Amino acid sequence: MAQNKKEKIAIVGGSAAGIYLAIFLMKKHPDFEVTILEKNDKLGKKLLATGNGHCNLLNKGMCANAYNDPEFMAKAIKEYPPVRLLDELESLGVRTLEVGDLVYPLSYSASTYLRFLIGLLASLNVKVSLGVRVDSYEAKEKVVLHTGEGRLTYDRVYFAVGGKSQPNLGSDGSLFDEFKRHGYEMAPLRPALCPIKTKEPTKSISGLRHKAYVLLRENGKETHGEKGEILFKDDGLSGIAVFNCQSYIARLKEQGKYEIDVDLFPEMPANSLCEDMVLSAKENPAFYLDAYLEKPLKEYCLKRTGFAGKTPQNRCEIAKLVAILKDLRFEFDASYPFSASQVTTGGVSVKEIDENMLSRKEAGVGFVGECLDIDGLCGGYNLGWALLSALLAAR
Repeated sequence: MAQNKKEKIAIVGGSAAGIYLAIFLMKKHPDFEVTILEKNDKLGKKLLATGNGHCNLLNKGMCANAYNDPEFMAKAIKEYPPVRLLDELESLGVRTLEVGDLVYPLSYSASTYLRFLIGLLASLNVKVSLGVRVDSYEAKEKVVLHTGEGRLTYDRVYFAVGGKSQPNLGSDGSLFDEFKRHGYEMAPLRPALCPIKTKEPTKSISGLRHKAYVLLRENGKETHGEKGEILFKDDGLSGIAVFNCQSYIARLKEQGKYEIDVDLFPEMPANSLCEDMVLSAKENPAFYLDAYLEKPLKEYCLKRTGFAGKTPQNRCEIAKLVAILKDLRFEFDASYPFSASQVTTGGVSVKEIDENMLSRKEAGVGFVGECLDIDGLCGGYNLGWALLSALLAAR
């Protein structure tokens, strides 16, 4: 393609991936005319909710196994490892704060970071059209978008529309049926990184938080485990460790029987915990358990052990309680809906795109970010993919 051609490019979706792509395209090709079409009244609404409002940009330990398609991601990360992603952000003037492997904007504020990106878009003369909803498109000699504003024609169009998670922020999945109509292979869309409902009642401990080790079993086989804070809800479990276990469930094509095993005292082996409790029971027999558990969780575990209304005293009884505390089991019933999920698993298959994120099916069409069948665990992996996919496309 001649370098002097003024190419008209549209990016459908003001997501993080869409914003990054517009910036990197204009940095590399200042002669292009790049327009972001966003159906919301503001750009980057979902970005504001990331990292509890702090915006976890990426993970320095970014690895292929944190994603649903390790083979695809291994190649992408080889080209753009975390250190290079950080360099690319720095080239834009972004300043960062590192907390372990987690990378945040130095401002530690998602709203401030978004304001900075919007400033970059303006300084690079990227056009932003808000309140424009794309309903369908045609890809022939040019790409024609059908919108409420009429037909819009471009040389190239990238879709950065996200998935179906948090539809109140704009990701409603409205264009996925259109992608199917154009013959794209699609993986089923499911909510990921969200709480789970359990078959065991949890209402009596709703709202309690506890540090734990959470282990997912699929048909009895250990699938994923990690330490983290668990949050009990009216009908199930939440917290980052639970979110990551739920993502493994959502990614599986064949849905089986799943069990969540919770170790409430991961730092203490069962025999050590038992010995410690035996000593405590001798010293303070009536209330020794209050040194270990909040009252509602204590009563819940006693009930699950069969000691409702009774405090274990002898070694045999305490050993039975410890077995529950070290392996509090919950059977998976269902995932929370898209409205409660952070990310969507599924989408347009990566088999449908080339190394530059362009369609193998249609000339002038590309895809970036969450609308593709790529999703990662909590901890900056999904925003990291938004950045990485934009860089691949901007080549």
